[in-house]
Amino acid sequence: MSTPDQKITIICGAGVSKDSGLPSWEELLQRLVRVLDDKDMQEMVVIDRIDPPRKADYIFALRKDRNLAWDSFVRDGLYAGQEANLAPGVLADSLASFVQVVQSRVRIMTTNYDNKLEDALEKRMPEVVVEARGLKQARKWWGTDPMQKIEVLHLHGYVPPGGEPAIGPIVLGESQYLEHGAAVRLEIQKALRESVVLFVGMSLTDPNLSGPLHAVRTGKAFTLMVPDAPEPDLSRARRGALALAYCSAQADSRYRHFGVQTVILKSFGQVAQCIEELSIAADPTTQYSKDTSDLRYGRRFWRILEKVHLALGMTNGNVPAGGDKGREVSEALAEAMVGGPMALINDLRANCRLEYSQMGMTKAHLDEEEFALYLWVRDLGSDPRSPGSFQISLAGTSAYIHRSSVTLQHSVPIAPNSPIAAAEAVYFGNARLIDGAERGKKTQMWGTLQSVPIHMAEIDFDANATSYPVCIGAATLVSNYRVVAREIIENAHATDINVAKAYQPSALSTMCAADFAILTGSVREAARKVIVGLYNSYASLGK
Repeated sequence: MSTPDQKITIICGAGVSKDSGLPSWEELLQRLVRVLDDKDMQEMVVIDRIDPPRKADYIFALRKDRNLAWDSFVRDGLYAGQEANLAPGVLADSLASFVQVVQSRVRIMTTNYDNKLEDALEKRMPEVVVEARGLKQARKWWGTDPMQKIEVLHLHGYVPPGGEPAIGPIVLGESQYLEHGAAVRLEIQKALRESVVLFVGMSLTDPNLSGPLHAVRTGKAFTLMVPDAPEPDLSRARRGALALAYCSAQADSRYRHFGVQTVILKSFGQVAQCIEELSIAADPTTQYSKDTSDLRYGRRFWRILEKVHLALGMTNGNVPAGGDKGREVSEALAEAMVGGPMALINDLRANCRLEYSQMGMTKAHLDEEEFALYLWVRDLGSDPRSPGSFQISLAGTSAYIHRSSVTLQHSVPIAPNSPIAAAEAVYFGNARLIDGAERGKKTQMWGTLQSVPIHMAEIDFDANATSYPVCIGAATLVSNYRVVAREIIENAHATDINVAKAYQPSALSTMCAADFAILTGSVREAARKVIVGLYNSYASLGK
């Protein structure tokens, strides 16, 4: 890809949309089932193990509104939770960053229906015209000069939110795959023959992808993969090793049968980081490819994380501050809560009083809800050549102050299904809303945990430095109450169940997807404010 005249095609899948807060393919089908009137039929469709595209056809055939078209059908499922207002995710932003650097030689395809890629591109390059195209407009898409206009070819159709018209054909059900699959495969084959292809957010199991890959096998196709296959119950020593071995076998098979070269990463959070590093490397002015470059990820990550640890008073790579410094960190987190997340939560409480009343949540119940902010950061190695463990450690919390750092010290591996929400947020690379009651002893003191990855760049500490971000950890907003689905609360209240006693629902239970995104941004900025403020204080003292 570093060759200046090498053509590049990016093909994006559902992982890019899911990173932006939209439903996955399976989640979309679960939402579409709700168009059925018969609750028993809904349950029957959900438990049916038939192939998802065929299930989509069946759901459409059973729909109560016979005038409902496929584009409206998909739109209702995609944006049912007000996801229309969500900003593009980190992965979409990193792809837009890469496109900006290689604009003259890149084209973009996607199997997604939404407009998150277009939004990210417009945000990154406001001076450039960005348009969506459908499968039947592929010839025009191939003929467009990327320097004049960036077009995203939606292979399965384009269904934006609001009143903007959809672009067909829509490919969701099995009948549509059969009708349009050959045309989709032709476009992917052409991309494979004429360019280097980067697959992002795709499993490559779709026959419309595996077919062209097997037919062409140029060896110029790349994908990013995380060893996330479920493991049997293993000893701690083998945990993760089996999934990695299985992932390596998959990568070898993909290369032998499809000519796809696989980059294996430790976490889904690293996918966006990998694309970001590709953007820096593709810019010839950065000289990233030189072994001595200070912009290389490992060196840059270590420098940024070192400043974070200095700001928070952490020592020995993962030991949090105690004594006066520990108090300073705790008080800074508490102060950031007041002007940030708590201001939004108080607005939510004030604006949703009628909804709370209709859900059986009294003012007395809501007044007893307590919130706190926890900050977790990546472990720091001794130098850039000796990275710390792939884990996070607790740096401080607004909930309490420890006189000794020993009593606060807590480190956990970055992994899925971690008992610590922050570790899961860093692993997946996006915000997580978790029911603490389901996560066991380590989180049972908190009912709800909203954890957000934190990215920082050298420019955050030095106005003259570079702006290339890395993930330094995560911040977690916690509550002693639980976020419970509104439908559950309303049904319980309708049957005269004492909602507060039965569920202890949080004020956050009324949040829609857009509210969640706003609160996520507030938690992220509160953590960044604390780190930058404490670092500036540290630097001003000359320590």
